[in-house]
Amino acid sequence: MRLIDSNVLVYVHDRTSPKQAVARGIVAGVLRGAEPGCVAVQNLSELYAVITNARRVAHPLAPADAARVVRLYWQSSRLTKLMPTVGTFGRFLDLLASTRASGADTFDAFLAATALEHGVTEVYTENTTHLERFGLRAINPFVS
Repeated sequence: MRLIDSNVLVYVHDRTSPKQAVARGIVAGVLRGAEPGCVAVQNLSELYAVITNARRVAHPLAPADAARVVRLYWQSSRLTKLMPTVGTFGRFLDLLASTRASGADTFDAFLAATALEHGVTEVYTENTTHLERFGLRAINPFVS
């Protein structure tokens, strides 16, 4: 099972992005059961934050519309949702110590800790180096 990173989810809903078709293909494949996939609750909150922000997307959604989008992902039985566990925070602290991560990188470390705690080791993402440093195998679907 692969984690679907927030940037992939954002491209699904950004009609101005040339990456939308690829992102939609990945998410549609998971939602129809062609391949297993998951998101962390962190990804869903990041999705909401980005698609409602006019500085991040050309056509932001109204908060109620964005909430409906996020709820559809949340309610999908084919998309596994990863919640932090009791062990996630300890793993997060270990990742911070071993990589000397700081600043905004701590959010990637927490996402990686959540995924790893659930046995997920691969992620669809455009930010390959950010997550690989924390032990995930990153797959950039937008590169041929």
